[in-house]
Amino acid sequence: MRIGGRNYGRRELERYIGSIAQLGGTRHYQLTEGNAKGTAAIDFNTGSGLCFTVLPDRGLDIPAASYQGVNLVYHTPNGEANPAFYNPQGSAWLRTFFGGLLTTCGLTYLGPPGNDGGGGTWASRPLQYNYFGCKKSPFTILYHINCGFPLLDETSELVLTAVAREPYDSASKAGLASFNRFTEPMRGFTEQNFFHTMAGDVHGFCHAAIINRGLAGGLGLYIKFERDSLPYLSEWKMMGEGDYAVGIEPSNTKCMNRSDLRKQGLLPFLEPCETREIRLEIGVLSGDAEIRACIERTKAWVGGSR
Repeated sequence: MRIGGRNYGRRELERYIGSIAQLGGTRHYQLTEGNAKGTAAIDFNTGSGLCFTVLPDRGLDIPAASYQGVNLVYHTPNGEANPAFYNPQGSAWLRTFFGGLLTTCGLTYLGPPGNDGGGGTWASRPLQYNYFGCKKSPFTILYHINCGFPLLDETSELVLTAVAREPYDSASKAGLASFNRFTEPMRGFTEQNFFHTMAGDVHGFCHAAIINRGLAGGLGLYIKFERDSLPYLSEWKMMGEGDYAVGIEPSNTKCMNRSDLRKQGLLPFLEPCETREIRLEIGVLSGDAEIRACIERTKAWVGGSR
């Protein structure tokens, strides 16, 4: 284990401590206030400065994350709402959307509501083994990773191994030239959404990161994911006052209504008993050297290896 720039073996550490809990570990508990009452939670302290919370009752999604005491993510006013409050009608799911480090969207539906079924339910279901049954089933998945203040501010930038991008709508088209740069919070800002086609490195992994060089000596949040299973990344850019967030969202298809995906031949499916393994890594960039290495790696693979 690395502590304060020095590596320690377990036996050596045991000479200094009474319990490993003083250096890191997990704590299991239930939330007790407001709409979150009764929701199971697990706090993780990695011992390296990275701390985060996992909600088994919300599909193992991750609301809170910080590094050495610095918050990394955006939280909505809803908090970690109990899944019992989930409503699949129209946009009512937003009432239980907490943002955070990870909200998983899918598994049979993602995108705006429409006439091809209701919203995705993964983030509102307690952890369990899920069977897709005996019928061919739509399989859409998007990992909604939400960066927030102070990691996100007007000095932050987005870097990613994209070979093509397009706006989702006219408001996004107007902001396409500055998709990777951000402003201070603006009253009345209309969200912008961009669809990035990703390139993989020699190992088949795509890369993206939100970087703030002026925060804590240089701090970033990166994601790394397999292009074979997640070839795209949707970017949600929301610079509104109180709604100040950027979502970097690896996905296996466009973030569109399912009927539109079906019409365009973009709707993925799973056959009965078919499985998919998806590898996604989320981590922290700390200091100038790690940030520079990330940027250089990103530039090297723009254009793609496939």
